[in-house]
Amino acid sequence: MEDFQNDVLNETSLPVEEAEEDTKDYTEIDFDAIDAEIAAAEEAAARPAAPKKKKGWLIALIAVIVVLAAAAAVFFRVGDKFQDVTVEAGTTQVSIDGFLKMDLYKEFSKFISGTESIDLNKAGDYPITLSMAGKEETVTLHVVDTTPPTVEFTDITRFAGYELDVSDFVVSVEDYSDTTSEFVGTLPDMDKYATNPVTVRVCDAYGNETVKECMITISWLKSEAEIQIGNEDFVRELVADPEKDIDKIPADILAAVDYRKLGDYEFSVDYEGTTFNCKVSVIDTTPPELTLKSITVYDDDTKKYAMKDFIESVSDNSLEVDTTMTTELKFSGTGTQTVTIRAVDPSGNVTEASTEYIRRPDTDPPRFSGLTKMSVPKNGSPNYEKGVSAKDEKDGTVEFTLDSSKVKLDTAGTYVVTYTAKDKAGNVGTGKRQVEVQHDSNDTAALVTEVAKKVGNSIKNIRDFVRSKVTYSHVDGGKDPVWYGFTTWTGDCTVKASCYCALLREKGYDAIVIHDNANYHYWVMIYTNGQWWHSDPGTSSQSRSLPLLATDEERSKCLFGYDWDRTQYPAAP
Repeated sequence: MEDFQNDVLNETSLPVEEAEEDTKDYTEIDFDAIDAEIAAAEEAAARPAAPKKKKGWLIALIAVIVVLAAAAAVFFRVGDKFQDVTVEAGTTQVSIDGFLKMDLYKEFSKFISGTESIDLNKAGDYPITLSMAGKEETVTLHVVDTTPPTVEFTDITRFAGYELDVSDFVVSVEDYSDTTSEFVGTLPDMDKYATNPVTVRVCDAYGNETVKECMITISWLKSEAEIQIGNEDFVRELVADPEKDIDKIPADILAAVDYRKLGDYEFSVDYEGTTFNCKVSVIDTTPPELTLKSITVYDDDTKKYAMKDFIESVSDNSLEVDTTMTTELKFSGTGTQTVTIRAVDPSGNVTEASTEYIRRPDTDPPRFSGLTKMSVPKNGSPNYEKGVSAKDEKDGTVEFTLDSSKVKLDTAGTYVVTYTAKDKAGNVGTGKRQVEVQHDSNDTAALVTEVAKKVGNSIKNIRDFVRSKVTYSHVDGGKDPVWYGFTTWTGDCTVKASCYCALLREKGYDAIVIHDNANYHYWVMIYTNGQWWHSDPGTSSQSRSLPLLATDEERSKCLFGYDWDRTQYPAAP
């Protein structure tokens, strides 16, 4: 049957509904006359043979006619001329050739009906009526589906507790009927970290099936992860449960990922007999932060303002930003112009912001300059007028008064001094400046003593307190990082190390703050048990992977290739 199907498909064929119409008129054949001639020939053949005469040629001719007539009768009248055909679902064409029992019938055969109902993509039996020389027969076109589905499978990685879903293993299915997918055999434990096989079967509506053994990895570690550049605490984004899984990644392996540089980094971790792989992509999809300010001037202002005059602040995780102003300003007349500025980082992330440049008549009061924030020592005698001026665009410099009554010079804190100026038109302008009364060492010492009351006496208690309470930010705390850390409870590694050192000393330990040669990372050295040790209160990878009390060698492994000036600090074991 398979060879016959191939013969059907290999013949010159047409779509069933477009079969060539047979235009021969088979009614012109006189079958009755042929039958009469055959009967006469048979009767003549039955008579006694006459003596041979010269007319023997006539008898031979009659015999030939009898044979030809008999052959015609067999060809046109005797037996079925057509047969059933079987094709595979999805066949695009069938020809009349496959239905013929003899190739000789083709010239006199044609389709009559049934072709309009055939769906060659759907298995089934379809009646087909054909005719040969006017004689009609009905046969069957069998469309069968014996081809299994074409399936694209995939292996997957999931975290513990994943609920098995067969569709996760099947990317795509191609078949001429509806299909179903199911697991075959015993399924693995989804709570155990391991790579296990699962067998997936895809069946079509006719019982044809495709089976594949796929692999599922239950992991605590992501196989792929993207982290933003500059995120030093990126390890938390690589694992399923940061509280349980962070320490599963050795520090020397994690050090291969430089979160300060764009790129792809790969590493492997062996855990409980299974190797887990992770690809980390350090990306930058965060656009720069751009804040603009508007500028308002009077109509006689002649200053040519530039882009920087409209930028209040601009920053990016990459620490590199290019800014451009797309507005061409007009510096005459009155009116409001929209100023648009674009900030682009090295990864192509863009922030666009707009502000206003306003030119208008003199209806505004004088404006103050020099009202920058002042920082004065406790109990000092500040000159609030120094560096301050009030200027009116029409009148020039004008006198001003100030009110500093709210400033408490004997108490650390930030206060406000108010300035007032009036122009000739009676427009009154006011301005304010912040005055920070600085804290002194006594204030810082008192603050450390107060904070220390909330902390245990062990080194671990102190380190864990600073690690959990002082959250990370990019601020270094200025001249007094201890004060900054314990008043804002934020800060970078400099602030954390300084706060840690201050609490250790308050509890009676000898401690110093130490940093690497690049001033990139700060931590603490502690003298205890007759030795100096490294200890780090930070939460980054080079901090959390370090023991509570670490040797020089352990510290060195967690600094991404940096070192410290070993001549300036004591040696650890």
